[in-house]
Amino acid sequence: GVEVGSKVESLYRDIRSLRIYEGATEVQQLIIGKATLQE
Repeated sequence: GVEVGSKVESLYRDIRSLRIYEGATEVQQLIIGKATLQE
């Protein structure tokens, strides 16, 4: 494990939140692309 409150733990959390945000953006792009093709 990683020590709570350490610099490594803080960086890991920041990177993890960016990955989650990127995933949400990709999902939005897929939904918009699919809707565009259906029209």
